[in-house]
Amino acid sequence: MAAATTDADEADEDAHEADEDAQKADKDAQEAREARVIQWVAEDCLLCMLGQQASWLGINNLGDLGLP
Repeated sequence: MAAATTDADEADEDAHEADEDAQKADKDAQEAREARVIQWVAEDCLLCMLGQQASWLGINNLGDLGLP
């Protein structure tokens, strides 16, 4: 009877690990989607900014860009 309990415990552990793996995969996929959205918005913003006159952005010289 002890062997049956051990088999059931192992099955429960396996199911729990599979559930954790599925949750991690879902979380990773969600984070990847969020990263893509952030990247798209940043690209759109940058393209918009690059299309503007520098004076509209308050840039009078390269130092205003804050580049190292």
